Amino acid sequence: MSKEKKTPEGVGVPVTERQVAATKKRISAWAWRVFRPVFDLGECKMCWACYDYCPEGVISKSDNGPVVDLDTCKGCGVCATECRFKAIKMEREEV
Repeated sequence: MSKEKKTPEGVGVPVTERQVAATKKRISAWAWRVFRPVFDLGECKMCWACYDYCPEGVISKSDNGPVVDLDTCKGCGVCATECRFKAIKMEREEV
């Protein structure tokens, strides 16, 4: 007697953008991140080292300075380590 493998229900079914957004929200980094970057824009010289070195690409440039997408930031601290002006501090995430 051979066992047939059945495809689980829903596999291969196209998903909507709404479903993708809902999934991303559920598994966003803030749900498990321990530390998050906090920028002191008064100390920031806009050298953009944080932007250049961010491994996840979650830092964007603005006229006022760096902006972090905290929904996707993993809190690795590379931006704070690379900031030679010490304008970024890693603070413990509040639960």
